[in-house]
Amino acid sequence: MEDDIAGKIARVEELTREAGRTREEAENYAHDIRTAVDSYGTQARREAEEEARKILADAEEQARRLAVEELEVQTELMDAMGLGPEAVVVLHVGGVVGGVDAALKRFERGFEVLSPAARTRLAVENDDRFFGLGDVLRLSERIARPVVWDVLHHRCHDPDAIPDREALALALATWPSGVVPKVHYASPKTAVEERRKRVGRRVERSLRLPELRAHADLIDPISFEHFIGETGRGMDFDVMLEAKAKDVALLRLREQLADRTARTA
Repeated sequence: MEDDIAGKIARVEELTREAGRTREEAENYAHDIRTAVDSYGTQARREAEEEARKILADAEEQARRLAVEELEVQTELMDAMGLGPEAVVVLHVGGVVGGVDAALKRFERGFEVLSPAARTRLAVENDDRFFGLGDVLRLSERIARPVVWDVLHHRCHDPDAIPDREALALALATWPSGVVPKVHYASPKTAVEERRKRVGRRVERSLRLPELRAHADLIDPISFEHFIGETGRGMDFDVMLEAKAKDVALLRLREQLADRTARTA
């Protein structure tokens, strides 16, 4: 079984290169998968996320073919690891060529090409530019697959003006009975970066302001506490943190929440 899993990870890395990623990006992606495989006996949920590719809605046939093949390999990998239905491959809709409706139709056509096993591993996510929660909810209804609600994306792009608590409830309702839904949570980056450029003998300095959609290194504990205690009050779901500091961000958030609880006790 270990050889089988290793072969599938190698194929994922190969497909990542074919999709136009650099060698470093492909190797890092494969490394993340290997790390998940090495620790899959823990209680942590597993997912693969194709966040930067256009995937099934790409207007280019070659890109769609690679997307389908990688989704099949990801499915075989999860099945070989013996993961339950809570382990999913999370996709953004992707390519917006021709408009939102055209992209949703292309996604549906790509979805129909997948094997039944790959379809059951699929979940869709709202993004921060083109496809809001309302769009992916429509897609979810058409393909009968759940929605992973991304909180920061929703706050960046919400053309239907859906309040957070309502948005959360709508997304959770798309998940099948017996499977705990999950959401993505990130804090926006606020740090200003200084750039230096040598011009002759002088060094020019300029400030680069962060985009709202950029992920912070850590999670804001005050906002997260409000999200869990108010937005998510009375609802059952898992949270996947998205932060540049990764595990350090999780450990720091735990410490800060524990400290805040102790102070109010």
